[in-house]
Order: sequence, then structure tokens, then C-alpha cells
Amino acid sequence: MIPVIFTTVHFGPGNGRDIGETVGAAESPTGPLTIDFSGYTGGSVEKWLVTRGFKFEKDAKNRTLLGLSITNQTLELTANGHLTGFIFNDSINLDNVGRVRINWGVRRYPQEASYENKVNNEALMLYIFFGKEKVSSGHVLIPNSPYFIGLFLCQDEQINFPYKGRYFHAGGRFVWASPIQGRRSFPSSTSIEHLRATLVSSRRLVSPGLLSA
Repeated sequence: MIPVIFTTVHFGPGNGRDIGETVGAAESPTGPLTIDFSGYTGGSVEKWLVTRGFKFEKDAKNRTLLGLSITNQTLELTANGHLTGFIFNDSINLDNVGRVRINWGVRRYPQEASYENKVNNEALMLYIFFGKEKVSSGHVLIPNSPYFIGLFLCQDEQINFPYKGRYFHAGGRFVWASPIQGRRSFPSSTSIEHLRATLVSSRRLVSPGLLSA
């Protein structure tokens, strides 16, 4: 089993920190949107998330493969085998966002997962999409997607480095949200301005004007 946890995701204005810099627990960021799991009172976690605009795709629909629970306002996702699943919320559309702060963690990482070694098997990833224009995935059987950055957790990768995945070379990059040393669950704060710059500076990507969140 690979259990991972989410507590909150804050979207707010930029404050000048570099990507991946952690935020102390005492800091309480303000911004246009906070996603948390404080309203859950019991029953089906999946049905409750659906009422909040979340959609389950591929293996995320399979409760045998992906366990869901909410305890103490924390969403826990437990992979009971190899799976590829997505939980989307495309009802969230924000303008002028400068920073995202995520309280999340991984209790156990997949063995040998590493973008450095081309073993792209991350336990948990948060995708941030820029705009609605779709660009090629690079494969005829994989749907095209808007420009995106995927923030992921791992044990040891290059900080701030825009990794390429197997597909979406024209419109997507993957960036390690580095942990606090010695901790598996942590807040991480990431600059959206830096993410836009990362996309623009990567080869074959578009100009900054097309990357409005």
C-alpha cells in the first residue's frame, strides 16, 4: 500500500520566495481560495468530494485500487496496487494567482521512483493548468491538454528543475516540491510566477502572454 495525505491547498498572491521553499506551520497565508476537507461529517468520501466539484477518472474510480478516507480534516489516498488515477476539479478558475501552498505528504514512496532515472512513478502529484488552449500530448491515443506544471513529491530529485515526462513535451513540465528534511508530511510553498517562467524558458513552449492562470 502507498498512502498519501492532503490537508489544505492555498492559492494566493506571490511573496517573493523561491519555488519549493517551505513555509513554517505558524504562517497563515491569505488568498482568493483555500481547498480543505473540513466540511466532511461522514459517509462516502467519494460522494462528498463530488459535491465539492471533484471528478474521478481512470483508476481513481476503483475503490478496490484506491482507498479514500478523511480523518481530522485530512484526506488520505491509499493505493492498494499499481494504478494511474486522476481526481480533477475543473470548476476552479483563478486569476492573478502568485503562489500555491500545499499541506501534503507521502507515508511511503514507490520503490526506485525517480525522474532523474526515467522511472516516472510518483506517489502523488498536483497539476496546475494555465489557460484553456490545448496543446499536443505527443501521442495519438492520449488526449491533448492545456499547458501545465505537475508538482510532485519524492525522496531525492533536483529542486526547481523542469523534468519532462513521457508525453506532453510541448506543454508540460514536472517539478519536485522538496520536503523538509526528515519529514514525510509538510507544507510546501511554490511560486506560480516561477512556474510560468519555467514553462516559457523550456524549449518549444509558448510566450508568457498565453500562460495566464
